[in-house]
Amino acid sequence: MRQDHRQAGQGESPVQPQTKKPRRTAALRLRVTQEERRSIVAAADAAGMGICSFARVTVLRAVGQVPVDPPARRQMPTEAQRSLGTFLGQLGRIGNNANQVARKLNSGLAVEQSILADIRDELRHLRQAVLDELGEGGCQ
Repeated sequence: MRQDHRQAGQGESPVQPQTKKPRRTAALRLRVTQEERRSIVAAADAAGMGICSFARVTVLRAVGQVPVDPPARRQMPTEAQRSLGTFLGQLGRIGNNANQVARKLNSGLAVEQSILADIRDELRHLRQAVLDELGEGGCQ
C-alpha cells in the first residue's frame, strides 16, 4: 500500500481517507391512488427531485431525521440541450455509416456512390439543422 510522506505545511495537505456512505439496502413499498400519485409527482418536480428521493427525504424529515445526503436539485435540460442531444445522436449515426464505408474501402472493396452521397446529404442536413437552431440560417 502506498503511503503519502508529505508533511502538512509543505505544499499539500496529507491525503484524507474517504468516508463510506451508508448503503441503502432496505426498501419500502407504498400504495397510493392515482390522484395521490399525481400530487406526489408534482411536489417532487417542484422540489427538483425524483419521486423516490422526494419520498425518502420527506419521510425521514417527518420522523425527525436529517437525510444523510439530500439529493441535488435536478435540472431539466433546456431546449438547446435537448436539440444538442438530438444532433449528437444523428452525428453518431453518420459517423457509424462513415466508419463502415472506411472499413470497406480499407479492405479493398468497392463502395456504391449512392452510399457516399447519402452520408454527404446527412451531414449537410445536420449542419443546416445546427445552423437553424443557432439562428444563423445558412444555405444548403
